Amino acid sequence: MEWTVSKQVIEVRTHPNADALDILKVGQSQLVARKGVYQAGDTVLFIAEKSVLPAGPLMDEFGAYLVGPDRNRVSNLRLRGEYSCGVTWPLNELDRFGPEVAAQIAQAATGENVAALLGISKYEPPIPQQLAGQAEALSGTPHFVNHDVLHLAAYLPEFAEGEPVMVTEKLHGTQVNVYVTPTEVSVTSKGVGARGLRLREEAGNTYWQAVRAAKLVELARAAFPGQHVQLFGEVVPVQKGYSYGFHSPHVRLFDVRVAGQSVPYATVGADLQHLWVPVLHVGPLDLGQLQRLAKGQEAVSGVGLHIREGVVVRPLDVGHTAQDGSGMQLKVINPNYKDSGEELS
Repeated sequence: MEWTVSKQVIEVRTHPNADALDILKVGQSQLVARKGVYQAGDTVLFIAEKSVLPAGPLMDEFGAYLVGPDRNRVSNLRLRGEYSCGVTWPLNELDRFGPEVAAQIAQAATGENVAALLGISKYEPPIPQQLAGQAEALSGTPHFVNHDVLHLAAYLPEFAEGEPVMVTEKLHGTQVNVYVTPTEVSVTSKGVGARGLRLREEAGNTYWQAVRAAKLVELARAAFPGQHVQLFGEVVPVQKGYSYGFHSPHVRLFDVRVAGQSVPYATVGADLQHLWVPVLHVGPLDLGQLQRLAKGQEAVSGVGLHIREGVVVRPLDVGHTAQDGSGMQLKVINPNYKDSGEELS
């Protein structure tokens, strides 16, 4: 989801595991709050996770919940199994930031990023050398999109009861975004791609190593000749303790788009299916089943080397998008999985 500090309208959802808590959909983000504290249609100032706060009212208010060496960074919390990804500030208390700042935020449009007015910046974890590289502007990629997986609970009402879905394992690696045309290849990461950049091919770059080892370029051109093909995958092993049985960079795919449109898994062809993340279920949506599937051990290695991060559910109808335009690829996280806030996405 896009990092933001902005006014947002709250939508209230049912918490699947706690009668005394609500799930709040705030923009694309999910928060958890005591039941009844917020009403549908309330507008708040939303400060997303990974926000680095300046000294002053924000740090005074949220200090007990902040992380990082300087205890100034907004992180996420898990409350009764659901993530709360940010904090909110009441609009009737904007005057604590001073009259000029309060006036500018009050006049800002809903969704307009006002981080600079408050002295808030986004935290970017250090990039290991093998994942870094020389970047250049993306070009010749008219259908390029970025990809994010949002939390299921905030979007659950947008599924029809019993809607056919596919459930796949969510891997704990780093996202690679590959755009293939008949004449050119662009490889980028989630963060680099969000800045409109791609990585130059270098022998030591992990993303390029994974792409070349899987022969993704050749497979994409063979499966969809003459087309613009975008492939999204997770490169492993990257994160400490999550090898999936590999000792060199490998990629597992979770989405393929042709001319900007997602292609159903059943039609991508056997060669690309062979590189897919584990498919755990195809059939009607069942929340209880999803929560059970999110637990346990990873299925990539075939021997359950470590815990599963969680699962991702998406409609079999790949054209089904959320009312806010978001893609309906949504995650349920293993309750035993713990992130540090330092992971590369």
